Amino acid sequence: MTRTNLIYLNNATLGFPVCPAAEEAFIQSLHSAPTDIRHSRRGSSVEQSRRRLAASMGVESEQVVFQPSVTYGINAVIRGTLVPDAHVVVDNRAHNSILRTLANTPGTLFTIARLHTLDESLNLPALENAFKRETRMVALTAVSNVTGSVYDVGSIIRHIRRIRPDVTILVDAAQAAGLVDLGPSLEADFTVFGAYKYLHALPGVAVLVARRPLLPFIFGGTGTNSATLRVEDLPNAPLEVGTPNEPAVAALTAAWEDASDHRTQYRERNRELAYHLLVGATRTRGVRVLGRPANAERIAILGLVTECGHVERDWVPYLESQGIIVRGGLHCSPSIHEDHCLLAGGTLRLSASRFTATSDIDAAWDAIGDFASSLAALETS
Repeated sequence: MTRTNLIYLNNATLGFPVCPAAEEAFIQSLHSAPTDIRHSRRGSSVEQSRRRLAASMGVESEQVVFQPSVTYGINAVIRGTLVPDAHVVVDNRAHNSILRTLANTPGTLFTIARLHTLDESLNLPALENAFKRETRMVALTAVSNVTGSVYDVGSIIRHIRRIRPDVTILVDAAQAAGLVDLGPSLEADFTVFGAYKYLHALPGVAVLVARRPLLPFIFGGTGTNSATLRVEDLPNAPLEVGTPNEPAVAALTAAWEDASDHRTQYRERNRELAYHLLVGATRTRGVRVLGRPANAERIAILGLVTECGHVERDWVPYLESQGIIVRGGLHCSPSIHEDHCLLAGGTLRLSASRFTATSDIDAAWDAIGDFASSLAALETS
């Protein structure tokens, strides 16, 4: 496992370091001959990973689809499901992988429902009011990548099933996998999560759990029925095309099984880190926390509003100069920032993982407090 002197608090973007189980599986795959999955599907390492993941999640192996990223998986669902003039309801914690895909899909309209209030409470009437006769899909977020709030997607899904059983439900579980039980999210028609955040595996692969058929939106070689060019003439529409990222799939599978075996331990560690982050915020002048308190359902992601200075121009470069890696801006989630009137500057985000030392969090708060004081002094001078 790679060691670093940096204080890394940007795990909501990319989990670091890679967990030992994923690293070992990746290296083992690199030193093994690539599997010819096209002519030996049952015995290939990718198919073995598919079956292992499916068994762990309680779904059919045919429902587990490997994609290059969560963004690709979300595109596969939206572009492979919606018909012209369809309407989609999106919660107000959505990532741009959903919002931009909808905005750039011709003939598709969408409404952002204020499902989550400013204090992160649930507002189901706002969801209901967003429905139209043409609504064909609802897109939900399992965990906010800005506030760390863990949403009760299970109850939301059940509510949607009662009032509109005809709509398709998509859940973005990118920030949930590795920390939160995905059982409730898997009640949706489609659930997407990646390997590279709190699973601490590698970029280059994500999982789409598809409980309903999809039409492919990317085409290419599959190694079977090669003389047939139109997908409607194939027995099954291929959602995986081209050469699979076999080492990354192996790493994802190992990381998933490690996280499943240690879910209680990893979740409790993350709760401790969330508490430590929030305690530091209460002791630091010049910043304000968005979202829920430490004893609520949340993970160790903290979105901060700064009283002085610009988050991206001032705060992020300064903290980086101190060896502290965080992220600033809108985090590809404009709707929550719009709710809080923060579109102009965004938030400063700290995100810890099980590999984060509490002493690193303390050091980060010391630097944040010092810089906040310096900025405040400059503005009053």
